[in-house]
Amino acid sequence: MRAKFHTLDVFTDRVFGGNPLAVFPDAGDIPPEFMQRIAGELNLSETVFVTGAEGTSFAVRIFTPGGELPFAGHPTVGTGFLLALMGRVPAEGRVARLVLREGVGPVPVEVRMEEGRPVFAMLSAPLVPEPGPPPPSPSAVAEVLSIDEADLGGSLPTAHLTAGVPFLFVSVRNRDALARARVDAGAWEHHLAEGWSPHVYVMTDDTGEEGVALRARMFAPAMGITEDPATGGAATALAGLLAARDADADGTWSWTVHQGVEMGRPSRILIEADVRDGRVAQVRVGGSAVPVSEGEMTIPDE
Repeated sequence: MRAKFHTLDVFTDRVFGGNPLAVFPDAGDIPPEFMQRIAGELNLSETVFVTGAEGTSFAVRIFTPGGELPFAGHPTVGTGFLLALMGRVPAEGRVARLVLREGVGPVPVEVRMEEGRPVFAMLSAPLVPEPGPPPPSPSAVAEVLSIDEADLGGSLPTAHLTAGVPFLFVSVRNRDALARARVDAGAWEHHLAEGWSPHVYVMTDDTGEEGVALRARMFAPAMGITEDPATGGAATALAGLLAARDADADGTWSWTVHQGVEMGRPSRILIEADVRDGRVAQVRVGGSAVPVSEGEMTIPDE
């Protein structure tokens, strides 16, 4: 059989920026046992298979080259953007609304439209950030990232959090330390590979840009991703740390995060959090996307 797919760059407004994504919008006939192999063949950060639709509710499965994910931000934003672009979601005024049924449950997505075309998509996360166990020691974290222990610091703590996918969040003092970070494979195997989260999100509040809260990088060897240009699932969990630092009153708070700069794929991620009674009650993550290519893949019959 032959299956059509589209690629997009997500969390950017220009081609060759942001995080690449492949979407198979009519994947109901693709045997599930081939989905992981297809994701490995394309070798993008994530590949999405839309396996069914009921009105504006779509069943999807999300794969990295290394495994399936129950939830991920850039595939959700990109798939919502593409389905609106393809006309599969009717617009009400300047907004098209849909739901993606993912492993964690239903994920609402709103797509902002201008002149009949999508320009921005925002997901409402199905889970709020939850803390994990205490992080590894500073010396272990520094060893994993090939930096000095003195490079650790900044306005956010090193911590474990999850909003569907667990991450180790590591704060470093400045952009220089962020740029120098490299995963040491041996140290990663020793300290993180079998830990609560093998995925490392490194961040600094030394952004050098007005209105940008953090600059970040994400390393996920366990997913088969050396470095990810934009990580919406991590941004969702990150809202827990940002709200604890900044949200001194109930209401809606927002932050902009830049990621992927060091790898030449700059990404811009908007995070919103509704804070009630001092706790994060809802998180939204959004960004732009641009279509890049369309193609067909030959999939064996057996």
